[in-house]
Amino acid sequence: MAEAQKIHADKLVELLAEHRVTLHARRLGQLADKGLFPKAVLGEYEFDATLLGLIEHYQGLYSRGDGSEKKEKLKLAKVKRQTGEEQLAILREKYVPKEDIGPALRNVSLNQRAVLQRKLENELAPKLAGLTTMEISKHMATAVDEICAVFHDGVAGWMEDTKPLPDQPPQLG
Repeated sequence: MAEAQKIHADKLVELLAEHRVTLHARRLGQLADKGLFPKAVLGEYEFDATLLGLIEHYQGLYSRGDGSEKKEKLKLAKVKRQTGEEQLAILREKYVPKEDIGPALRNVSLNQRAVLQRKLENELAPKLAGLTTMEISKHMATAVDEICAVFHDGVAGWMEDTKPLPDQPPQLG
């Protein structure tokens, strides 16, 4: 039986360095202790077994990577999923463009403010004089419902379902 070819640790380190692999004799010993290849005997390693063990070791490192590639792939997958969800929502008309909603909301808000001011200053205040707390609460609730109905009616055109708000009385003239 032919004896396995041997190489001294220093010579192996030098040979690897010529091929741009930085590895010290101490690291070779650590890898041999892990069982990647047979341990050195009198500072010499079995050349074939050590070379194969080192190749397997570096292939494992290369295939595992530092995880950054997997992290980047996960981030990309997440962004693609979110983009797809947003595109689907746009197709299903779940979004209203800013240029459509901005002026409309401003108009609804101004209309609601005008109704609020008119109700509170001109209509509600004169009605409340001399009333009890319960009667005042009833008038306030009616005024609040009317003001909320103004907002609801203003945005009803954007909604698919334009049912009245729960417990909302019919809008008074």
